[in-house]
Amino acid sequence: MCAEATVAYKKANKKTKTEAAKAKSRAYKNLYDSLSEKDGQRKGTRIAKQKNSEAQDVYRAKIVRESRGKVLKGEAQIGESWKEYYQQFMNVENPRVKG
Repeated sequence: MCAEATVAYKKANKKTKTEAAKAKSRAYKNLYDSLSEKDGQRKGTRIAKQKNSEAQDVYRAKIVRESRGKVLKGEAQIGESWKEYYQQFMNVENPRVKG
């Protein structure tokens, strides 16, 4: 009975995956067709902006205090501070244990 259930599960799973792939294909075809219409460029730009915002971190620090105590504002300054920190962190020579 267990073998029969496994076969039935695999068959249903394959059918579900096939249907999902067909639906996804239809959705992409509709999307591409709508992008070629009059408002397509605007819609494409909106989709690109949405994808970009979804790819961003959920939390970004707006203000950071660096090691010398100076408060940094702005992404460029914060990024430079992290760069300095990691360069210093990764280039420290640790004592080796002889074994």
